[in-house]
Amino acid sequence: MIKLLYIFIHDYGNIKDQGFNLSSDYVVQFDSVQVNLTIKEQTDKLPHLFHPKIIDVKGIVGENGAGKSTLLHYLSTKAHQHDVGFSEEYFAKDILVFMVDGQLYVNAGKSWSLSPDDIINKTKLNFEHSALSINSSHVSWRDINELLGTKFIFYSNVFDNKPEESFNELLNISTNALSRSDTVTRTNGRIYESSVESHRLLENQRQFELAVAGVRLPFPLPDNFQVRDNELAKHNLSQLLFSKKLNKRVAGRIKRWLELCQKYHWQKNEHSFQSMLDQAFFSQLILNRIVEADRYTQEYFNGYESYTFQLLLEILRNFSSRKGTINLSLLIKKSKALESKIPPGTLQVSEQQSYEIGLGKSAISEMLEDYHKLRQLMEPFFKNPMMTSQGFLVPRGQETVNIYRQYVASKSLLNYLDFFLPRLSSGELGYLTLFSRFYALVSHTHALSVSLEDHERNLVILIDEGDLYFHPQWQTQYLAFLNEFLPQILGDRSIQLILTSHSQFLPSDLPVDHLLFLKRESYDDNGKTAYKAAVVEGPERTFAANIHDLLADTFFMQGAHMGEFAKQQLYILLDILEGKQQRGNWTLSQIKRLIAEVGEPWMRSRLEEKFSLYLNEQQ
Repeated sequence: MIKLLYIFIHDYGNIKDQGFNLSSDYVVQFDSVQVNLTIKEQTDKLPHLFHPKIIDVKGIVGENGAGKSTLLHYLSTKAHQHDVGFSEEYFAKDILVFMVDGQLYVNAGKSWSLSPDDIINKTKLNFEHSALSINSSHVSWRDINELLGTKFIFYSNVFDNKPEESFNELLNISTNALSRSDTVTRTNGRIYESSVESHRLLENQRQFELAVAGVRLPFPLPDNFQVRDNELAKHNLSQLLFSKKLNKRVAGRIKRWLELCQKYHWQKNEHSFQSMLDQAFFSQLILNRIVEADRYTQEYFNGYESYTFQLLLEILRNFSSRKGTINLSLLIKKSKALESKIPPGTLQVSEQQSYEIGLGKSAISEMLEDYHKLRQLMEPFFKNPMMTSQGFLVPRGQETVNIYRQYVASKSLLNYLDFFLPRLSSGELGYLTLFSRFYALVSHTHALSVSLEDHERNLVILIDEGDLYFHPQWQTQYLAFLNEFLPQILGDRSIQLILTSHSQFLPSDLPVDHLLFLKRESYDDNGKTAYKAAVVEGPERTFAANIHDLLADTFFMQGAHMGEFAKQQLYILLDILEGKQQRGNWTLSQIKRLIAEVGEPWMRSRLEEKFSLYLNEQQ
């Protein structure tokens, strides 16, 4: 298990020589004057309140401009890249403290001249002199061997057009990053499409993939989903005609295909649903396997170019004679007959060694057979389709999962259909966006340009204002939903969760040990007033407190009741005190401490009374 404990940042944005405790279990203090680092365990620990796979949660709250997002941006980007052009030791002043399986590690900038004797370890964690690493430049976590097994995930739904990147150690699923990368992910960089449209359509795809994955969501999904032709392939075929890059023989056939698609458009066709599918699938097939057939395939297989052209002619005849649909059985038969005439290719491994190879995945008949299976699955919907202005509605159910999986198997380089979940509220779409991006990291459906590998088991998840845009009612459930659904989606992985929020509900859901309070602090910068981030003391109690008592004048808007997660934990506590369930790993001292954390005086008093009765019964 890997956990970040502390970060000291010398100079980044509005953060100047400031340390931040990132763990609820340990307190780290860095004395920059005496140059020593003290690490101690949190006294009088609370019980572990979260899902077993969530090893720690740290909420970062504070007023606007206090440095919350800057801190997360540092953790997600700055700490994963090397400084360029800075060689002076002055810049090597950042410090990172972390633990791995009971071993304490310190990574420090060379400018501090920190020695093992300057590290005061007051914890049960083992610390060896070799566990101190010194950097001559800015700390880059990609160079820390002990963190190589850890992946950092950054999520934010804020779109302010800031330049954000992904690195090998960072999986960036923020809106800023995806609004740029989704175009390449969706089109393979081969078709022009606006970045906004690509992001919108891929977001729909990710949401749909989560919806059909069987993950239990906190709200009901629509009874139907919508399917439509995304028309990317048709658009690119048209562009190729205008570019005059095609030879005249192929260009004439492509022009004919587009004319037939217009003549027998699915909205005018009696077989509308089937026609839409056929036109969408064969447009991408013609684009990717005939017009832009792989050069190496043509070099390896004598006659491949002639084969694809003959197949194009057969598609046109078939489509025209059936007035907008395709006889797949006949086309598959023709395709296999043409493929049988192509001699095996030769793969030259070395000057002395070569192998004979067959068409394999370059055989178009295989794609046709996969598509045939998809069309058979959708056959029940052809007779009485529920048509909309943009496509068709298909009932959600187990057949939905089978249809979508077969669709993924049938597509070549490009998506030829788009899938939507209609009639969801903005709050439901917000949570669907949040969880679908995490699901896309592990689904292997290529709905993101980055992914988590199965062997990567340690995660640090950084969420910047993930509850932004939610209605207050949805905000009360934010932490409870993260606690329940992130482990469900991400599987058998340990998760350290670090999140910022402007919402007053987050501190209501977390004890003080799990919170980091930031404030803007003014200082003199060469005669001018400037502001920097400062860590300050928060209220004495936050857990299960009424939100209007939580720094209403300084950090948060006034409001109503406690957060949903804290409420759930109080129900567990009540069940224990009333003998309805065993206390499990919660010790009596931990229960007493948790009751003392409750911010609502009347509720705390009632719990203290029940705890007193519980102690008497235990004796």
